[in-house]
Formats: sequence, structure tokens, C-alpha cells
Amino acid sequence: MSAEETAPVPHPGPWLTVHALSEFVFCPRAGVLTFETRADQAKEERPANLDFALPYTLRELEQSLNHHLNRVWLWGAVTAGALVAIAVIWWLGRELWLVLPAAILLLIARPLQRHLNAVSILSRIRAVALNARASGGDVDFSQDESQPVDWWQLLAAGWVSVSCHEPHRDDEWALSGTPWRVLRHGSVTIPVFKTNGVARDEEPRLFAQHTVRMAGYCHLIEAREGRESPAGIVLFGNTYQGQTIPNSPQAKAALTDALASARAILDGKDEPLRDPPAEELCVGCHWGCPQRFRQFVTETEVAGEVLAVFGTVASDKQLYHSPCGDRFEWVPPHELALRLDLL
Repeated sequence: MSAEETAPVPHPGPWLTVHALSEFVFCPRAGVLTFETRADQAKEERPANLDFALPYTLRELEQSLNHHLNRVWLWGAVTAGALVAIAVIWWLGRELWLVLPAAILLLIARPLQRHLNAVSILSRIRAVALNARASGGDVDFSQDESQPVDWWQLLAAGWVSVSCHEPHRDDEWALSGTPWRVLRHGSVTIPVFKTNGVARDEEPRLFAQHTVRMAGYCHLIEAREGRESPAGIVLFGNTYQGQTIPNSPQAKAALTDALASARAILDGKDEPLRDPPAEELCVGCHWGCPQRFRQFVTETEVAGEVLAVFGTVASDKQLYHSPCGDRFEWVPPHELALRLDLL
């Protein structure tokens, strides 16, 4: 079937989430684990180097900035009070009493620095957002080519960001999914999701699983809301930069092919699970990341049953295992496994 033809409706089978389907495209073993453990995409988390979640609307930005400014004033007042107490105690000649205000200063130093850092970062983000409102600019989502996007420029162009909490469901396709957010403008809805963090020295890239995931969200929006969804947006890590993925005939065909392939695997009609995946897929995969064994904490549970631990003793004399290793009884060549000499 050519990409220009209308893709047939996939044969109903096990219910799949769009996220799980994209995992099947990335690696069949990752897809099986996502399906069996009912693990959907993780909730929005704060960046590892920040003490707060990044805002993605002007309202969130202002609320977060005001919150941290209020905390700075609060801890600043406490600091000033402690310094006055130190001066008075020193003037009275009661040096031993200096321990209490000094201890207070030590305790509040870290939260004060944390909130000052947040105010600095949020102020820079606010300047960028306001500059985007002044410069304008929009994206033509009807184009067939992928395009770079700036989040704040999209909001400045009139797109409304809406957080998604309830999944969209298509009973005919037995498919459900919840994008991270959607952008709405008129009769058009654009699904948005985020990739994992990208290192500073790495060029952000899009892969087949991103195309299938976007096509799945676009299909659910069009099927359940009756709104146009000509493309999706992928934001790179914890940034405001991203890329569009057109919901093209090729993307729709990739979606139906992925559904058929995933259900064939789950039905046992196709067995690509026998051979281990390519090593480059395992290097950074969270399913194969070894963790130190802790009873009743790190075991892998599938359909209510705890799998036997397929572990290996590392160079530090500790037993390590991973969900993928437990499920498929092997040691995935994850980068941490290589550092621990598990292979």
C-alpha cells in the first residue's frame, strides 16, 4: 500500500496506548514491557538541574515568578532579622548567644539561594516570552515539511496551550492516548509531547517512534473531537524549542503498520523478541538500566506477578538487574551495565 492511499482501519485487538505503541516502534521488547506493566509516559517532571517545573504559559510563568519572589522576600526578612540579632548580641557582649542566629542563617542560606536562582531563571524566561509577543511569528502547520518552532512565539501568535489529563479513546481502533499538552486555535488542535533531555552537545533528532506517536495523537483528536489536527509538535527536553511533524499520509500509514505489528507481537503471531535488539537501542534505554537489587522494591511486576530476578554481580559486589533483563532473561548492554562490568 502506498503512503498516498487511505490506510485501512486496524483490526481490533488488545487496547494500546499511543505511548506504548511508540515503544514498540523503538524496540519490541520495550513495547512489550510498556504494555505488560501498564507503564505510560511519565508525568511532567522538573528538570534535574532545577528546583521547579518550567512554566509553559504566561499565567504559569507569572504565578511561579511571584511565588519565588514572595519566598525571597520572606527569607530575606528572616536573614535581616538574624543579622540584626547578631549585631545586638555582639553589642551586649553575649557571644555565646550568637549560636542561635548563626544557626538560623545557615539553615535559610540554601532555600534563599534556591529561590534567588529560580527568580533569575524565570526572569530571563519572562523576557524571552515578552520579546516573542513583540516580534510575532507563526507556523503554517499545513506544510508537508518539518519546521522548527519556538513555544513562546506560538503562544504569541494566538495558540492556546491546554494541559491534558484525560485520555482520548477510539473504541474502533482500541487505541488511547494523552498528549502532554495541546495547542488550540480556531478549529485546529495540535498535540504536543516532549522528548527526553538532550545533552548540550547533541543535535536534537526525531525518529520513527516520534512520527508514530504524533500520528496516534492526531488520529485520536480527529476521531474523538472532530477537530483538524494536521501536525504535532515535539519539544526537545526541558526547552522551549521543538520541531513539527506533519500528519502526512506517510505518518498515517506508519501508524496503522505499527498497530498491526504490535498486535501481531502480542498475539504471538510474530516473534521478533527472540533476537536481542541492536546494541545502540539499549545503551540509554530505561528498561535495561541496571539497578541494585532491593527486595520488595526493585522487582519487576507483570500482570500482578513478580518476575524472578535475572541479576548479575557487579564489580562493586552488589547484585544488579533490570526490568528488561528480568522479563527476557538477559543482560541488556546499557551504558551503566558496561561501566559496572556486568557484561
